[in-house]
Amino acid sequence: KVLRIPRLPRYILTAIILICYAILTGLKPPIARATIMGLIILFGLILKRKQYIYNSLGLAALIILFKNPAQLFDAGFQLSFISVISTVYVPQKIFSALKIPHKEDVRNTPNKILKIVIISLGAWIGIAPVVAYYFNIFSPVTILANFIIIPLLGLIVACGATFILFSIISLKLGIIFAQAVWLTLWLLKMTVTFFEKLPFSYAYLKTPSISWIIGYYIILII
Repeated sequence: KVLRIPRLPRYILTAIILICYAILTGLKPPIARATIMGLIILFGLILKRKQYIYNSLGLAALIILFKNPAQLFDAGFQLSFISVISTVYVPQKIFSALKIPHKEDVRNTPNKILKIVIISLGAWIGIAPVVAYYFNIFSPVTILANFIIIPLLGLIVACGATFILFSIISLKLGIIFAQAVWLTLWLLKMTVTFFEKLPFSYAYLKTPSISWIIGYYIILII
């Protein structure tokens, strides 16, 4: 949009970049889910249709499971879809309960920070039982860590994509951007280590039963 590319070519170019990125990263379930959802949303924008996140998410799940139904029992698949659902569903309920408008004024910094906390909390509430089941860990520090880690991950992806692009053009340019990738990865590692060492950052748990997890989600939905 900044480059003044017209609407239709812009969406098509974005779709091509998404597909290339997905192939480059090995089409793992989280990447496949995000890519399919992105393509559905872009297709909706091309047709000038309103996007419904749950429909996009459901279609992405159907496509992935059609290719490989065993993915349903994969931890990465479950965490990927549950995190997105809970990031949308839980914050909406909290916003409504606290009477916080979904679209806040950009200048209202306290409400912006509160919304970021609530969204991070929503994701954590959604995936906590699944994380406990597969990894036997309970980590409330995730809510705070996301403030730094999520922007860092975005920066890492941007640096990585730039590194690949410029490496094709010139090896010397590639080396410069490779250092940027190294630096951002180092910052990510240091950030995770810092939060890991905080008091009460995590605790190990016994594996919760399936019935307990089902009960948890029923209560959450209610």
